[in-house]
Amino acid sequence: MEPNQKQVTNRPSQDGSSHAKDSTRSQTFAALLSGSAIDPSAAQNLVEPLSTPYALIALRPSPNAAYDIRSIQDLAKVVAPHAVILQEDGLFVALVSQMDARRFAESVLEKGSSTRPAIALSLPFDACTDVPQQYRLIKYSLDEYDGSGLVETKNSALQYLKSEILGAIDVKGLLHPALAKLAQYDESNQSNLLNTLRVYLMYDRNAQRCANVLYLHRNSLQYRVRRIQEIADVNLENPEDRAYLRLSFFLGDAM
Repeated sequence: MEPNQKQVTNRPSQDGSSHAKDSTRSQTFAALLSGSAIDPSAAQNLVEPLSTPYALIALRPSPNAAYDIRSIQDLAKVVAPHAVILQEDGLFVALVSQMDARRFAESVLEKGSSTRPAIALSLPFDACTDVPQQYRLIKYSLDEYDGSGLVETKNSALQYLKSEILGAIDVKGLLHPALAKLAQYDESNQSNLLNTLRVYLMYDRNAQRCANVLYLHRNSLQYRVRRIQEIADVNLENPEDRAYLRLSFFLGDAM
């Protein structure tokens, strides 16, 4: 199969088979993006020419930008000949081999430099079943970004993960109990132990940096850390405790 037959295209073919195959690829890719159930063999046929890991690229054109499917396809012929390209949700979306993804994204941006588009590059992934999640991450990243240029979804993946967790479960009862104990102690004693713990974890237990941020002497900070461990019954030398506490602060701050 010719490389430029991997994309959605309106070019006629003598027997109609190429157009039919392109149409099938387009429908399959659209079903993947939406998370619709599709036959696994159909998904395999969609990505068969692509080497793993995969990546998604989504282009958000700026107003008055002269982008269309054909222009994106023409770029793909050179840098990502096996890309599958679709227009969806006002975006141009491409499924490409991860090794071609950055070069393809940069080529698209260079072409549209005068119109200042934004283009998001997904995390690498290994299976078609990951497409819907990566697409949601890309859309989230673009929604959170109001500029132009290359958007690295890895920079917004943590916030996206938070939104997914908070949207799926009620985390209030799953946070580390130390947070509630310290909050109650602070309220009763006009102290600031909860924030001390937050800063202590934020700076990876670097005593001097924490003391500077909190305007404390190092000895005062060390005293507070001992009191935190006593009051909250927590061991800050334990990496699992620290990870649980960090996650609890991360999720609890959004509540």
